[in-house]
Amino acid sequence: MVLFNGGDPSIPAPAFTVWPAISSGGQYAGAHGGTEYFLSSDAGFYNSGTSSTLWLWAVSNTRDIDTAPQALTLNVQPLTVQQYAVPSSLVQQKPGNAPLRDCFAVTGCAPTYFDFPNIVYPTPRPMAVNDSRMQQVTYANGKLWGTLDTDVLLADGRHGSGINYFVINPQSGGIFANGTLALPDTNLTYGAAVVTQSGRGVIAFTVVGPYDYPSAGYAGLDAKIGAGEIHVAAAGAGPWDGFTGIPYLGGGRPR
Repeated sequence: MVLFNGGDPSIPAPAFTVWPAISSGGQYAGAHGGTEYFLSSDAGFYNSGTSSTLWLWAVSNTRDIDTAPQALTLNVQPLTVQQYAVPSSLVQQKPGNAPLRDCFAVTGCAPTYFDFPNIVYPTPRPMAVNDSRMQQVTYANGKLWGTLDTDVLLADGRHGSGINYFVINPQSGGIFANGTLALPDTNLTYGAAVVTQSGRGVIAFTVVGPYDYPSAGYAGLDAKIGAGEIHVAAAGAGPWDGFTGIPYLGGGRPR
């Protein structure tokens, strides 16, 4: 379920990418005839691009969804969390071999096939990070575990991307753990938390910046102590050089 309220008074809270919780190991939120939980953020609704509120959504009586859908009930409540912010949309990556980018600047390469004039793209091509919407939520060990991208200030004064994480009691709205994963000279983006039924978790994310090709990173996650140290599981072999962000190959954000 992804809602966008667009001023619709029937939706009781700012609703943009209301993300459902995926149950770990078949765990079932059985209260009130079955409950499906969701989380959403709202920083994108404000000119400042910042917020200290998450929204906790709950759809109850889900066991009746096929036979009596009118019996389902929707509840939503705001949760006060550490401030997060919409990160800068584009970040730099480590320079390297990028044949697709280079092709568009060479006569007889891309223009031959697409009939467009030569175009020189930046070296290296900038790369998009996620915005601050919630895009991954897990229900495990009776808790909700979620992550989102947030703006962080890097050591050289540039703005970059880090990962905010949340461990939430879905019944009371209490916060077990909430913090930010960040590095001083690179970006962390597109975080996703995977959690076992016993409550042991890992946050996976992309590490990318002026000194890093896009790489696979991770950090442990615990409801009591929060996130652990940042590790790079495998360093990227070269820069991202995909077709997105090139108008003649679909355009859109370079990601």
